[in-house]
Amino acid sequence: MDAGSPEINAQIETFGQIKLIVIVIIVLSITLALISASVDMLVFKPLQLKLPLGLLLLIEIPLQVFVINLVLQFEVEAIKQYFAVSANFSFPWHNIIPKFDCLTVLLLFMLSSGRLLIAVDRKLGHGNIWSIMAGRYYNPKEEERVFMFIDLKDSTLIAEKLGHIKFSQLIKTCFSDLTIVDKYNADVYQFVGDEVVLTWRSHKAFKNNNYLKAFYAFKRVLKKRSKFYLKNFGIEPFFKAGVHAGMVVTTEVGDLKREISYHGDTINTAARLQSMCNNLKTDLIISDTVFKNTINKTKYVFINQGHADIKGKEESVKIFKVAKK
Repeated sequence: MDAGSPEINAQIETFGQIKLIVIVIIVLSITLALISASVDMLVFKPLQLKLPLGLLLLIEIPLQVFVINLVLQFEVEAIKQYFAVSANFSFPWHNIIPKFDCLTVLLLFMLSSGRLLIAVDRKLGHGNIWSIMAGRYYNPKEEERVFMFIDLKDSTLIAEKLGHIKFSQLIKTCFSDLTIVDKYNADVYQFVGDEVVLTWRSHKAFKNNNYLKAFYAFKRVLKKRSKFYLKNFGIEPFFKAGVHAGMVVTTEVGDLKREISYHGDTINTAARLQSMCNNLKTDLIISDTVFKNTINKTKYVFINQGHADIKGKEESVKIFKVAKK
């Protein structure tokens, strides 16, 4: 390693090249990761819902490259000065300007590729891109899953009141607030009109009662933003949900548009439970299978509603109304 200066080279020789390289890599990696994450969180996260994806990427990638390149130049100069300590130490601020070089091109390529993968992953559903690339579900595979159907209460009346465009904006905003469920390992399977279908692998759904926490976290977000909804739409949205667990077949489907699909009676049952919420005057109904796997039931109120006939099923299903204490 030659820094181009006898004084700096002497310091490098004294300190040790390997140690220096390790320190430089660690410092640069941590700092760049923090800077990139901060820019993403503070600048681009709020813009995700306000700008089309193409325009967002067109702005985000060059800005990220500029910021990272700036930090790189700063750290390189800082490290050089550190190893060339002298009585007349003066930081060369005039050298801290982004430079368009091979490193910049590499950063641009890496960020572009990374952002494209993230965009595709969001399109296919969180984590599904890796499952498709690995061929995990290329052949149908049976697995145990939990499904939650969430639907807007009184959607027909609200749509008549708001009109199609305003109603569509309402649904889009509500489903944006639904991103809170990612915190509880939920995957969005489908958006169908004013309804959204969430799914978990069973062990993830029942771990720490993630399926319950996800639903009530969504309700809290909507409640917290009730003034916003009342001001912009004249209503406060409420959602109801049905949850069922069981075996499904998971597989890749489609050619022109490829996605991971789930087949089985479990999905139909969860949808039917959601449709019972209005008659039972509740916002959450779960099946007996879900109830038996739920841990730490003391934080919630479970009201046995007996057995319910489900269209398409020969056997009735024992169901429970759920409320948070």
